[in-house]
Amino acid sequence: MCIRDRFMDVHGYHCIIGTTEDSYLYLNYSSDTILPLVKLKGMNISSVAYSSNSSKESTDNVLIGTRDGLLFVYKVDRIAKKVIEEEPKRLLELPGKSLVFGLVFETYQCQSKNGKQPEASTLVMAVTRDSCYQFVGKMPFEELFRKYGASSEINRHKRVVPGDKLEESELKLFYKKVRDGVELHSFAWKCEAGVCHGNFRTRNDFEKPVTVDTFVAEGYQKKDTSNARKIGTARAVGVTEYSLYFLYADNVTVISKITREVEYSEVFSPGEAMVQMTYEAGSKSLWMHSAKGLYKLVVTGANKDLWKLQLESLSFHGALKLCRENDNKYYGYVAGAYADYKYKDGEYLEAARNYAYSPRPFEEVLVKLLTLDDTQPLEEYLRMKLDNINNVKGMKAQRVLLSSLLGSLKLEKVKQVSSRVDLSNYFPDSSKRQTLNAKALNELNRFLSEYDESLSEEVVIRMLVNGGRVDDAIGFAEKKCNYEALTILYINLSDIKNAFKSLVRIKDEKKRKSLLIDYATVFTKCEVKEMMSYLIQPYSLISAED
Repeated sequence: MCIRDRFMDVHGYHCIIGTTEDSYLYLNYSSDTILPLVKLKGMNISSVAYSSNSSKESTDNVLIGTRDGLLFVYKVDRIAKKVIEEEPKRLLELPGKSLVFGLVFETYQCQSKNGKQPEASTLVMAVTRDSCYQFVGKMPFEELFRKYGASSEINRHKRVVPGDKLEESELKLFYKKVRDGVELHSFAWKCEAGVCHGNFRTRNDFEKPVTVDTFVAEGYQKKDTSNARKIGTARAVGVTEYSLYFLYADNVTVISKITREVEYSEVFSPGEAMVQMTYEAGSKSLWMHSAKGLYKLVVTGANKDLWKLQLESLSFHGALKLCRENDNKYYGYVAGAYADYKYKDGEYLEAARNYAYSPRPFEEVLVKLLTLDDTQPLEEYLRMKLDNINNVKGMKAQRVLLSSLLGSLKLEKVKQVSSRVDLSNYFPDSSKRQTLNAKALNELNRFLSEYDESLSEEVVIRMLVNGGRVDDAIGFAEKKCNYEALTILYINLSDIKNAFKSLVRIKDEKKRKSLLIDYATVFTKCEVKEMMSYLIQPYSLISAED
């Protein structure tokens, strides 16, 4: 008995192994014990599609394609070193009983037009030698495929035929990393004349239907070879977000999906005929094997200049993404171009966010954003610039400057919404004015709390005083136990009693004496007894009355 096929899920948790005797084995990532799958015996399996929701202990529902064109749903769990199988359920027979070379399914959340909760819809894709089938519907699989047994034209599957036949075909998939795991991104289907490839709809793209609607045929290519007959058919294909991989017996060639040109080529040693390959997205490596051994190839330099083409076509998000992934020094340049585009289009907030990552002179951007009626873009720009240098050494002066500017804008907003005269024409209802005022104050407090380390106490106090928030300045100084600032604040308010109370609480003796001398005339006019009591403390035999 020899191994004929192996089918592994995208997470690497489960592997179904097919033998030449049409029996099947199961291997879980947590064990080196191979267990038999009795219910799959004799099924003649050619492809398996796992759920992206599979766990370490369960495959969840998987789709099985056979060599005689049948589709089944199946599930296996590993519990206490045993496998528990569900009986395979037949779903559909493809036309002509064609061998299923590739199979995949993905479930999406589709936004409904009437505003109700998003509904889940599942896309199933199956390829044979000459056809690609797409099935769309709601889970479970039995319900999804039931409608395709009806004779109604509207319920028929979507079939794409490239117009040629090939003895062997394959379907390769690329899963893109997203915040909460992986997402099915694109596919490559090997055909006679080349590779048909396209992208799946993303989870966030609610407007498009759950289907593959962009089919592009790419002929087989080799570097310095233009004659298609000399090139022949690739032994295997691969796909990534921006590239197609063609594996020949003596060469691997990488084609850009955007330029459709060869961007990388590697010739193998003579006599080393490669058979199959798999792209590993995590390490961006290509795994290949021949009859002699297993090889790993890291492709470098691919996609590094694709950002230019993306930028020329105004695909700014794609250009920024490529620069970020390749640590490209032109990221700031692209961000600046995108910011200019958004600014001209009137999307000032998005423009401000991208200006913060661009090398544009600070004064130039400041002038642009100061001309706007709304201060939010300017606030966002200053906040992001401040965040960018927050942990950079030697940038303290810049942090203080940016924090002061941003704080002044927050204070000005509080000042504006606090004015009943300015707002009465727009918001006659006093409750609405109070809501606006509370919102502005919350923004200011949140700013002071978040950027406390970037702002010195003196800067905050001066900023609050200049903004007409003297009471807030006093509260801030008390919270920080800054009695020197409190003394001066109370003196400016002619509250000499509290000024003197703050003075005597200053721990630094030099500062305390210095303030006492500077404002002695003020204290002696209003707080003579308290001042004299303080001065004679070292001399216990003398009283203030004396």
